[in-house]
Amino acid sequence: MSEYDPEHKSAAYHCGAAMAVHAEIQNVAMKNVNATIVQRYYSSASQMPALVLGQVSRLSAYHLEKIENDWLRKQYEDALSGVYCAIGNEIPATLTLEQQAYFALGYRQMCTKLQKDKNERIEKIKNEKAKNNVKDENV
Repeated sequence: MSEYDPEHKSAAYHCGAAMAVHAEIQNVAMKNVNATIVQRYYSSASQMPALVLGQVSRLSAYHLEKIENDWLRKQYEDALSGVYCAIGNEIPATLTLEQQAYFALGYRQMCTKLQKDKNERIEKIKNEKAKNNVKDENV
């Protein structure tokens, strides 16, 4: 599977997916930052997610407030809720090497899903604009 799998059994996988959503929220909210969430926290999150995801979540709450588009903000909030529900009742304190690989897999697959969703939104907007231009020309 090349995109995020919400049914995946590994909590580490979903922790990686959560990291991807948090990173995308920051990217949308703040285009020019000195250091991204990924640059600052990815390495430690992939080893000790319970220690790091709380910090990253607090940052994302701030970043979510900066997203002016209510619909888009709700989409990211829903994505976070889904990922955190998939993690289960416990965020792993430390990850083995195998679990770190699942973390990376979840991160990359969620990045793919988020990019696909973004591309679909852009395409939809382009199509609507093109449709409106055709209507205007016929008036």
